[in-house]
Amino acid sequence: MLITKTKITDRDRRILLLREKGLWASEIAAVLDMKVSSVHDCFDRLRKIGLSIPPARGLRPNANRKVSDEEIIALARSRLTVQEIAGKAGISKKNVHARLKVLELGLDSIAAVLQERAESILKPCFENA
Repeated sequence: MLITKTKITDRDRRILLLREKGLWASEIAAVLDMKVSSVHDCFDRLRKIGLSIPPARGLRPNANRKVSDEEIIALARSRLTVQEIAGKAGISKKNVHARLKVLELGLDSIAAVLQERAESILKPCFENA
């Protein structure tokens, strides 16, 4: 479908550019100093003229979140177990699993880290036997 330039404003282009970077509607609204409903209205208008709106990436912004994504990643990379991460961050183990999955660390890499950690803990026990 051929779209004339008059249908897409500069503001629409800025909103699309930010969405392509993975921002949520609330984040786009904060960056552009506008209402979230205006961002959603823009998405609806652009869909009606045939454009597809890329999905947002990452966790939905949450002002009440106790620990940032960066802190979760740093704790995971420091080879702590899920239980240890949950204790240090003050969140549930279930929440740690869900956040790590969303952050694309994946449960396989967590299992590998846990396996490596278990081996390092148990290795001295077998060497002394």
